[in-house]
Amino acid sequence: MLGKKKFDYSWVIIGVSAFMIFIVLGLCSSTKGIFLKAITSYNDLDQGPFAFSNTFRYITTSIVNIFFGTLVLKLGVKKLIAFGFLSLVISMLLFAFSSELWGFYLAGVFLGLGLAWTTTTMVGYIINKWVKKNRGTVMGFILATNGIGASIATNIYMPIINASVTGYKTAYLIIAVLVAVAGVVAVIFIKDRKLEDGEKMSTKKQKGDDWVGIDSKTAFRKPYFYLTMVCVFVTGLVLQSVTGVFNHHMEVSNIDKGTMQLVTTVYTFILTFTKFLTGFMYDRLGLRKTMTINYTCSVVSMLMMALINPTPTGIVFCFVYAVAVDIALPLETIMLPIFAGDLFGRKDYAKMLGICVSVNTAGYAVGSPIMGFVFDAVGSYVPAFYVSAGLMLATVIIMHSVVSSANKEKKRIELELANSQKTTEQVAVNQ
Repeated sequence: MLGKKKFDYSWVIIGVSAFMIFIVLGLCSSTKGIFLKAITSYNDLDQGPFAFSNTFRYITTSIVNIFFGTLVLKLGVKKLIAFGFLSLVISMLLFAFSSELWGFYLAGVFLGLGLAWTTTTMVGYIINKWVKKNRGTVMGFILATNGIGASIATNIYMPIINASVTGYKTAYLIIAVLVAVAGVVAVIFIKDRKLEDGEKMSTKKQKGDDWVGIDSKTAFRKPYFYLTMVCVFVTGLVLQSVTGVFNHHMEVSNIDKGTMQLVTTVYTFILTFTKFLTGFMYDRLGLRKTMTINYTCSVVSMLMMALINPTPTGIVFCFVYAVAVDIALPLETIMLPIFAGDLFGRKDYAKMLGICVSVNTAGYAVGSPIMGFVFDAVGSYVPAFYVSAGLMLATVIIMHSVVSSANKEKKRIELELANSQKTTEQVAVNQ
């Protein structure tokens, strides 16, 4: 008599991970912009100083992610996720009840903590442990729920915020309750899983690499590690700064409001699918081809930004930008866990993933002020867009060199393991 087939708990893990991204990024992070005017108007704050709450958020996430590997190994997944959701609840309450800048800055700090322990880094770590094949597609699906959550949340928040001058406070309180409930659900169903180096990772041949890897100390001695970090930093700096000023750039380029709204709608809609598409491409095409497509689209998007104008051709450039940048943006989300896994392997994956996300987030913090200074100096973002296109072109060239170096390291380690196994087998035969 055949026994019952054991339930694959990885499906629960995938569902919980998608749920966390839906709630945390969709409800807490991606909708922050719609609160800006209401908060600053009610509390009589200038938007410039208030914007530093985002800086504190990015700096906190960057610093915390450096120690992600150490923390997750010592505390485990459940505790870190619980601390993350608690931090998010505190952040939402601070945004609701603060009236001074220091309160909003502290809210940014707690938001950064919460995001570090419940989003890309944590989900990348969990999926690497639980999912045996098609990880890229799975990660793409999970991260795509961000866009769905943001779309739903925006339609819920806007009427509440616009209902009264204190409507934003009510909205933040609702978020706090939803996040608290979501945190309890996530902690109940999430499980940690120890993955041994020798465990078979996939039952199906696929393009993505999965190898034993190198430890962090060895990685720190490899030149390609530092080239990777430079590329990851520049990628975060450029993409975050350019997408952050697109609406303002359309406005100063005299694009009418109807077109602006339509472009934003197209941008938001397509972004929901491009993370899944990137993961699917990675599983089918491998790292080189996928990142080449992503980076090429980033260069195209920068050039389109520089060329937009009120003419019919210029408006077409707006829509081309929206599509191209959506394909490029996974470079700062789903591609970070992929870079960490493909370039450095499983041995110290948690630490290398944390460092990649930390460096990328540091780029966010630097990029936005630079773009603002350029506009203040010359009255236009266009020179920065051309420089950004050049930086992304140089980055993809360097990343191809990085992948070649990582592949050589992988082959060297695999050869050493094969020789060691042969020696062990020979000794056993002789005995």
